[in-house]
Amino acid sequence: MTPPCPHGASGQVDEDASSMEALKTLHLLKRISPATTSSAAGPLTTLLELWQRIISTSGSHGVLQRVLYWLRGNKVTLAAGVLFFLLEIVDIAIAPSMQRAKFPVRILLAVYSCACAQFTFIHRSHLFQESLESLIFLTDIIERHGMPDSKVRLRRTAKQLRQLLWFYFVYAMTLELVMTIAFVVIRQNFPEVVAETVLSSRETVINWDTTFETEEKTRLMSWLRWGVFPLQWCSALVNNCAMHTLVLFLLTVYTVSSDVWNGIGLAVQAGGCTPLWLGAQRSVTDTLLKLDRAVFDMMPHLLVVTIVLPLLSTVEVVASGMRAELFSVGTAPLVFTLFMPLCLTGDTLMAARRGVSWRAYSGPWLEERPRQRLLRLGLMQATMGRGAMVRGRGIGNLDRRAFYRALKSWFSFLQVLINLLG
Repeated sequence: MTPPCPHGASGQVDEDASSMEALKTLHLLKRISPATTSSAAGPLTTLLELWQRIISTSGSHGVLQRVLYWLRGNKVTLAAGVLFFLLEIVDIAIAPSMQRAKFPVRILLAVYSCACAQFTFIHRSHLFQESLESLIFLTDIIERHGMPDSKVRLRRTAKQLRQLLWFYFVYAMTLELVMTIAFVVIRQNFPEVVAETVLSSRETVINWDTTFETEEKTRLMSWLRWGVFPLQWCSALVNNCAMHTLVLFLLTVYTVSSDVWNGIGLAVQAGGCTPLWLGAQRSVTDTLLKLDRAVFDMMPHLLVVTIVLPLLSTVEVVASGMRAELFSVGTAPLVFTLFMPLCLTGDTLMAARRGVSWRAYSGPWLEERPRQRLLRLGLMQATMGRGAMVRGRGIGNLDRRAFYRALKSWFSFLQVLINLLG
């Protein structure tokens, strides 16, 4: 059931006029906001300002910002990631068996998806910055002028997001340790093949002694292996940080946007609908549309590391049991640590947006002037749209229903692969 909304040409004209008035009111508040925000900001606004420094496109704001800038990816680290990607392709191509190709295939999928995260940061950080600027202003309005329930919710969200930040930091560093151990322990294909090729093609007038040839091959394999280890380790660190930073940033923006929508809904349900709240609704919608432009076409590529890689790792863990690689054990839960939070956050965002319309419908209509009722109707109509959600090209909205469908297909594929492995 959908709340009643006006239709017709006259209604559309009135709505556009109301929207213009709302945006003018919001711009006026932005111009006078420095005088009101000089005091200590709220906890959620402070957290978003921290994210604004982290996502900065410049590495000149201090040592921490410079380190974060390099860790989440730039053109140099992206080039190193592409080189690492090509190296894994070679490792797969020369693998003597499918068993020896399983590890580089999983690494290849992870590098591809994380390189897309780096590309997003490099070329679309300006959209992230613009989204944060609008969201910081909106959270500051809610924390200062919103309903008491909204303020409590924002404080709770700020605490939860800080805990989530630490969780992803610990998980990312643990995963980096697992990948480092994997690069050291797991035998790779290209050092052995390259060493054999070099030794077999060497022209000499003497006959090689078997022992000397074995020692020469072992030494060359060791040089090749440890020669590319710094590239592997640095690329893994950058890829790991880029992917977890991007997912955590998306979770933060979508969660805060949900709380802003809830704050707007509570305000118009308890009191009159003013241009301030209609302008805030327009602003949060524009924020999400900018974020949608940044990640909409990249989302299917980002989800490779959250769905396909955990599928292959889970098959390896189930098939090998206690003999499973540590890398498989570490990457199998990614479907629950990265994909599931995105879907649940998308579901919350959709419910919060729909909730604004219902709360506006439940507001004090009889106590308002005709102009305020028109603003309320425009707010209801604007929040019933289909855009500004967590979604990706070709995969639709990421919500609870999408997660259930993906999980069902995921387990079906898992069963098929396990049966094929016998």
